[in-house]
Amino acid sequence: MSEKKRVACFFTAGYTELNAMKSFMRKINDGVEYIQLCPIGPRKSKGAIKDRHKHQILKEQNGMTGEKLIDFAAEFIGKKRFEEEGYEAILIEDDKDGRFLSVQEDGTGIIDEDSWKCFKNRVIERLNKIRPDIPVIFFYAAPEIEAWFLADWSNGFGNVYKDVYTVRQNEYFSIKFRKYVNDSILTDTYRNCIERYGYFEEKYRKLSAEIQRALQEIDFLEDYMPEKEHPTISYSKDKQGGIMLECVNPKTILQNCSFFFKDGYQSLQTL
Repeated sequence: MSEKKRVACFFTAGYTELNAMKSFMRKINDGVEYIQLCPIGPRKSKGAIKDRHKHQILKEQNGMTGEKLIDFAAEFIGKKRFEEEGYEAILIEDDKDGRFLSVQEDGTGIIDEDSWKCFKNRVIERLNKIRPDIPVIFFYAAPEIEAWFLADWSNGFGNVYKDVYTVRQNEYFSIKFRKYVNDSILTDTYRNCIERYGYFEEKYRKLSAEIQRALQEIDFLEDYMPEKEHPTISYSKDKQGGIMLECVNPKTILQNCSFFFKDGYQSLQTL
């Protein structure tokens, strides 16, 4: 039996990705070995190892995204260590945010395929100058990883608060919050094309911030029972984000994220 192909993984350095991204990638292709080089945390005490939510990211990596993430990957693959450890492919995972979109006359966004292709070609050319012909996979969450948690609702936001709410409370919350997300966050403009989110009147709105704000300001069980009779909830990229990333199904996400996610999904499957 041949050894698994070793993939050097450079994930956007956030707490959602820290502990769960490798297991998510294994759901797509478990025939390769994912070596996570970013983000990583400092050595942990035995107590911290038991509590996944006390994990930290190295100070120099924390929040690394965009061109800084590309720079980090380029620097790493130029090291002797890269060759010694036998990496055969590079995987870059990041949030797209407002990049690779064109703003239309009505102030909303549309995917700029040429911009995306130019970006990938530029990065591949840069990395291949250091390591000729090595495959580079781009796995970009569009606009942010929260889009995946909305795309697979039953394993994402529709289920993550099941241990806080009762079954009936969670069912009611899931219906009300999903309607709010569709009507007031995504709106008719992006409801069926979430990867195009989120320019409104030529101004960009962060999806994660809109979700966090809604959960902080709105009691979605208000019509179901008084606030004092049910717990309050919030959204943390570390806690709820990590849990959902471990639970969501890539095949379900693929049905609703058919451009950026599909690009990475297919590239990883055929590696």
